[in-house]
Amino acid sequence: MSEKRFYLTENGIQDKEYEFSLLGEYELVDIINGIVDENEQLRQKVERLQKENEELRQQQQRLFNYFNDYLKDEMDSDNFSEMWDNVKKDERWNDE
Repeated sequence: MSEKRFYLTENGIQDKEYEFSLLGEYELVDIINGIVDENEQLRQKVERLQKENEELRQQQQRLFNYFNDYLKDEMDSDNFSEMWDNVKKDERWNDE
């Protein structure tokens, strides 16, 4: 395990990297509050991305169902599945 960078002194927290850098209680509280705020922002971003991911998954499923229904008379299911895999991998579909 690596050596610890911070340690506790009578005057606060000492940073080994910056010999004269002391953190008092108020500075420590500010740092912790900043970390909590960043954590909340990241949590909200993850939540938004999860929601967007679910919407995209549903959209993909709708497209799959649509084309499956549309083409089921023209090709068997194995060929359709192979075609669908190719569509998902085709980079041209990423263009907007």
